[in-house]
Amino acid sequence: MWAWAHFKKEGSFTRISSEDKGPGIVSENLPHLFERYYGVKNTRIRGSGLGPGLYISAEIIKKHKGEFGVKSTLGQGSIFWFTVPP
Repeated sequence: MWAWAHFKKEGSFTRISSEDKGPGIVSENLPHLFERYYGVKNTRIRGSGLGPGLYISAEIIKKHKGEFGVKSTLGQGSIFWFTVPP
């Protein structure tokens, strides 16, 4: 349930972000989301979440000298973003 995607120029990089209005992610999980074998367990959502997809995405972005991140608030959703060079 993605609400929007946004593109913004930041110096010589482009920042792409996408926001959802889902249940959000517990703050203790945020530092680990981009680790190789980390998966978030959420009893409100069927199954577990995120798995290797975020790790693989973050590694691709890093190889291109970009950054990858997330900001999330429980009950309000999450914003995932990444930057890429020209």
